[in-house]
Amino acid sequence: MKQAADNTPYNAEFIDDLKNYDYKNLQETAGLDEGIFAEVKMYLANGDIRGVYAKILADTEKILSLFTPVKAAVDAGKFPTLADVWNLNQAFSRTLMFGQYAARVFHEIKE
Repeated sequence: MKQAADNTPYNAEFIDDLKNYDYKNLQETAGLDEGIFAEVKMYLANGDIRGVYAKILADTEKILSLFTPVKAAVDAGKFPTLADVWNLNQAFSRTLMFGQYAARVFHEIKE
C-alpha cells in the first residue's frame, strides 16, 4: 500500500486545498484532540500525504511491537501487565484518531 502511494503522483489541486484548508475551524467545531490534530495538520498543511501513510505504517509497527508481550502473556495463560495493556491501548487509540482525523480532512475537502 505504501509503495502504491509513493508511486502515485499528487493531485496539485487537492494539495493546494490541503495547504489552504481551515484546520483551526475543524479542530474547534468538531472538538478534535488538539495534540493529535496538530500532528495531522503538520503533515497535511504541507501537502505531505505520503508522510501520513508513512506515519501510520510506523505507528502500526509500534503497535505490533507493543502487542508482542501482551500476546505472549495471554498465550502462556497469564494476564499481561497493566502497563503493557495500557501502552498498547494508548498507541492504538492515538493511531486510530490520527488516521480518522486525516480522513476527516480529506472528506471535508472532497465535499
